[in-house]
Amino acid sequence: MYRVSRWAVDTLKRSANIGDFLRKDEWDIPGNDISHSSIYASDYASCSVKCQETSGCKAFAYSPSTGQCWPKTSTGDGGKSNGDRISGYSSNMCGGFVRKDEWDIPGNDISHSSIYASDYANCCIKCQATSGCKAFAYSPSTGQCWPKTSTGDNGYSNSDRISGYNVNTLTYTHGIYTLAFVDEDNRMSATTRQGIIDTFFASYPQMCARFNPHSCARNVRMTIDPNYDGIAYVSSNGIVIGPWISNSPGGDDVVVHEAMHVVQSYPRYDPGWLTVLETVHDSVGSVFIQA
Repeated sequence: MYRVSRWAVDTLKRSANIGDFLRKDEWDIPGNDISHSSIYASDYASCSVKCQETSGCKAFAYSPSTGQCWPKTSTGDGGKSNGDRISGYSSNMCGGFVRKDEWDIPGNDISHSSIYASDYANCCIKCQATSGCKAFAYSPSTGQCWPKTSTGDNGYSNSDRISGYNVNTLTYTHGIYTLAFVDEDNRMSATTRQGIIDTFFASYPQMCARFNPHSCARNVRMTIDPNYDGIAYVSSNGIVIGPWISNSPGGDDVVVHEAMHVVQSYPRYDPGWLTVLETVHDSVGSVFIQA
């Protein structure tokens, strides 16, 4: 439970909010400007109105000393302290994240304890400012905020939670298996992505049932890494595929091949054993692709 003094401060701050925007004094939100130059506003309220009148504006920064107003498309990376700035942002907005009301994402917390956030957008900003944060859960009743590394097993309904997850992370569930698909390359078409997802679920559950029915991983993470110049590999973080697949819709064999490594909890063998296992995996994979 929070002290009354904190509640009082938050109440006073909220009373200064205008429209759907939340006010944050002595705070700047650099970047993501809608215009190449600032516009003039007589005060914070006027800057807020100009943002509301500007198509695509979801946040803004205002300079009390100069009257400069910067309408913005998003809060970017959250912003930073600045004595000559007052920022405003939509309580329902956070750039790069998808909002899901009355939904909780348990587990995968970055910290051992929650942090305080005044609202959903503020929790999202804290996630953006936290290294490795890809999702978060927020409690409107307590102000608790949980930055997370992933959406985990996708979550469940909870009336006292609002969750947000990175738009580059999509979670798919088929039966007891869940795939977290992270596209860091951002060049893949919806058709290619769906083909990869379909291939994974057409092969992975069957391979689990046949080769590892008791301990096969139910939650798998697949990342398209633009900085990886190889084909694909499996690590403790799941399947990693190079950016080549974004323009190659025929990568089914690679998806099945790496999925088989996950099924077998692929260890690090010496080159001789590696050659044998790769041959076995390729043979098994070809069967499931043709099935």
